[in-house]
Amino acid sequence: MSASGRLALLLSVILALAGAALSASLTSAHLSGGGGLLALDCSNAESGCGQVMASRWAVFPPADPADVVDGPAQTGVPVAALGLLYFAALAVWLGFVGVCRGARAAWNGVVLQCLGVGCVVSVLYAVLMLTQLDALCPLCLGSHLANLAMFGCFFVAVRSLKTGEHGATTEPANHPAPRLALAVLTLGPCLGALLWVALDAQASEAALQSQGALLANLDAKAELVELAYFSDTRFSGSESGQQRFDASLRPENPEIAATDGASMTLVVYSDAECPSCGRFETMLTDEILPLFGGHLRVVYKHFPLTIHLAAEPAARALEAARLQESFWEYKALLDEQRGQLDDVDHGALAATLGLDVERFTADWTSPAAALRVAEDVRDGQNLGVDGTPTVFLNRRLVDPLTRGLLGFWSRRAQVLRDARASQNQTW
Repeated sequence: MSASGRLALLLSVILALAGAALSASLTSAHLSGGGGLLALDCSNAESGCGQVMASRWAVFPPADPADVVDGPAQTGVPVAALGLLYFAALAVWLGFVGVCRGARAAWNGVVLQCLGVGCVVSVLYAVLMLTQLDALCPLCLGSHLANLAMFGCFFVAVRSLKTGEHGATTEPANHPAPRLALAVLTLGPCLGALLWVALDAQASEAALQSQGALLANLDAKAELVELAYFSDTRFSGSESGQQRFDASLRPENPEIAATDGASMTLVVYSDAECPSCGRFETMLTDEILPLFGGHLRVVYKHFPLTIHLAAEPAARALEAARLQESFWEYKALLDEQRGQLDDVDHGALAATLGLDVERFTADWTSPAAALRVAEDVRDGQNLGVDGTPTVFLNRRLVDPLTRGLLGFWSRRAQVLRDARASQNQTW
């Protein structure tokens, strides 16, 4: 092999190692939401890396759009991890075997074919990144460029072999030995897999530590949060810190009624397409309502956000279902398809509940339904609502951090329990 061939082979190894490092950084960022091994801010949703990582193309096979509404998809295999396996295997082969010689020179063609397929995949993902996502991830682009350059360098290295009349190389030895080839073919993928497992374990441990610290901090402050937001003696008005809000509750507002006697009222401004709303409403149904034993009145208010294009039509559909006394049943069906509301056939959904579809469609498309939704939005805006979910307990705003603390709701339920006991009302 000529000097230029040896240099080209060395560059191929370096590029394979660089591609493996970039892929490892992307894999780490995908698994943990952190910045990766190179400390680039790939976790920032506003960055190009963040947009690419949060897309359906970041995993293979491509994820369903519903699985990527709240961060990187949790289904499929990260494309960066596949890249890590690919580059690690090539780095081991090129570093320990290099260019095959003698009777085994034909193996170079197999390696070039693998590199060619890798280049096609790189070009495909680069085109998707620029056309479908309109975003540019420096780490992704770097790994794709390293792949293309690696193909070129290895091609130059192979071409530098001296060949005889019939195309067989005239290098003195048959290289590699079968045992070496087998060992390398086993070592490369295993090394990549071990790196992937190590990154996954590191990301899981970091995530658990972060979540544990956050939960411990929130739990330690739960009592202070409760006092600061809901103490009747200290915060009776806006001048003392926590303002009381007079939400306009209308007869048309769907509600879960409370039993007779002392109770509390929870007003929820929600968006049918909002993932955070879905999580809070699940917590409300499964954990909060049981704490209150039927003594919590829940009032639902529409607040479709403009960024959720299917939310306003869904809110009108809920109003149409309410007119046939099926609001909560229809809402349960919508909740099952929260991430795919664009594809919902509201008429067909109404039919599954046995509703009068003709009447439903007329009500759904009527100005009255749009006005009813707009009234709730206006009420919310007057209260300063600008996102969802927004909840008010007994006319007081519940802070977003507070509403996720089950301990907070347990304490409020105990306050109500004590109040009912003082009035000789059973729980």
